[in-house]
Order: sequence, then C-alpha cells, then structure tokens
Amino acid sequence: MASNPDSPLWLPAAMLAAFITGAGLAAIALPPDVAAAVAVAVPAGEAGKVLKVVDGDTFEFEAIDGRKMTVHLAQIDAPPLTERGGAQARDNLARLLGSDPLSVRIGGMDRFGLTQATVFAGPTNLGAEQVRTGNARVLRKYLSDPRLLVLEQAARNARVGVWSPAMVKAAKTTSVRGGLTAAG
Repeated sequence: MASNPDSPLWLPAAMLAAFITGAGLAAIALPPDVAAAVAVAVPAGEAGKVLKVVDGDTFEFEAIDGRKMTVHLAQIDAPPLTERGGAQARDNLARLLGSDPLSVRIGGMDRFGLTQATVFAGPTNLGAEQVRTGNARVLRKYLSDPRLLVLEQAARNARVGVWSPAMVKAAKTTSVRGGLTAAG
C-alpha cells in the first residue's frame, strides 16, 4: 500500500505489517516520508498547570494569568470513569499531563461549557496519544484532523484499550457524545 498523506484514511504498509505481526504500537518505526506526513509542529498556546484530571479526555487547568478552565481534549472521547476502561484512560492522561510543559491551544467552547482544546505536553499531542493507545475514540462529528483516524485504525488493528475484545464485548453502546458505539 503506498503512502498517500492526501487521503484522510491512508494507513501505511509499515504500520499494517507491525500490527499483523503483533509488534504492537510502541514497536512501529515510521518511514521518514510517513513520519513527516503525520508530524505536527507544536503550536503556541496557553501555558499553566493542571489542577485535576477529571477523566480520560478532560482536566482542570489554571493558566499562568490565573484563569481557571475545564479543558476537554478536542476531537476525542474517552470512556467515562463509570465504564470499563475509564480509569485506565484517566490514569494515562494524568501520566501524559505530568510528562512535559503543557501548551493548551483553545479552540472554543462546547455545548457542555467545556473548553475544547488541542493540548501538547512537549511535542506530544495528548488527544492523539489517547487515541493511539486505545484510551479514546475519535469524535467524527467534530473531526478536523484526519490523522486521528489513522491512529484510531492502528489501535483498532492492534486491539488495544477500547478496541480490545473484552472492551468491545462489554461496551455495546458507550458514548452519547458524537453518537459513538463500540463499533465506532
């Protein structure tokens, strides 16, 4: 399969081979052309500190200027804490949030009053990382970065997190936001 970064659903052959052989997500070495296509420059954004991790896609944040906000990672949906995988998703987000200085790029407010944002810890896009590790699904209704679909498909193929057989079986219908089910 040829790499075609212009297509929103392309999945490089190297990634497919890694999953077919069971190498898993961490073992994928992307070819330079693919890595360049999915690389994201870290945008300037709000700096500050995390006050509390609410769940796998939401945290409370205090900007350097003292403003406090509840931030939802844009374009993704993690399982609620009351569902299977919810605590794992929250714990992974907490680990990611504590790893490097944060840059919070605010995109607006959602209908629940949450600040929608793309959040980076160093060079890592936290929403993309939650999707890549199977700790969240892509909210297709609000999708603006089709590269997330590539990461979600890779997690599905690897059967990790919300895509593991136990999770899919247990979650016949899961999220209200974005109209998602375990099948996506």
